[in-house]
Amino acid sequence: MITNRSWPELSIAALAVCLALAGCAAPPVVSDISDSAVKVRANSLTKPGDLLAKANESCGIYGKTAIALSYNCLDQYCIDRDYLFACKAEAPTQSMAPTVGAAPTTNGHVLGIDVSAVSDQLASTVGLDKPEGAFVANVTQGGAAQQAGVEQGDIILQLGYAVIDVPQRLGSAIAAAPTGQDIPLVVWRNRKRVTLTVRL
Repeated sequence: MITNRSWPELSIAALAVCLALAGCAAPPVVSDISDSAVKVRANSLTKPGDLLAKANESCGIYGKTAIALSYNCLDQYCIDRDYLFACKAEAPTQSMAPTVGAAPTTNGHVLGIDVSAVSDQLASTVGLDKPEGAFVANVTQGGAAQQAGVEQGDIILQLGYAVIDVPQRLGSAIAAAPTGQDIPLVVWRNRKRVTLTVRL
C-alpha cells in the first residue's frame, strides 16, 4: 500500500488503533475516594476486573472492599466514564449491615437481600438529596429480590405503598406485603429511580 504519511504519523496512527481496538489503554484512575465510596475513571478500553481492582485498592485503605454502584460496562469493557463503588466493611457487624429480608417474616415472606443504612457520604455520591432508603449489600441467588432484578448496590426507596426511609422500614413492609401478588419495588440506581416488580 502506498501512503504519503511519515513514520511518526504512522506510529501515532498505530497507537490510536492500539488504544481503540487492542485494549492497551492506560489503567483506570481514582478520581474521588472516601471511607464509604470511591469514584473510578475508566480510560479507553478498561476491563471490569481492572476497574474493581482499582476500587478495592482504594477501599482497602480503610480495611473495606468495593461494591459496584454503577457498573453498566458495554460488553466486556468500561469506556471513558466514571464508575461508582461503595466501600463495605470486610466483616460487617449486625449494626452495620443488618439482614433484612433474608429470613422469613411472620407471614413467611423472604426478599433475599442484606441491607445497610445509607450514609450522608453515600447519598451524596450516588446523587440522592438526603440519606434515605436501604442499601443492598448482597442479593441471594434465586431469591425474590434477584428474580425481580434487584442488584447489589441498589438503594431500595419504596416497597408497595411503604416508603423506605431507613432499613428497618423494609422489614415491616415485607411482613405487611400480600402473598403471591406483584408488588412495585422502587430502587435508586445510576442516579435515578427505577421501578421493579417483586412477588413474595
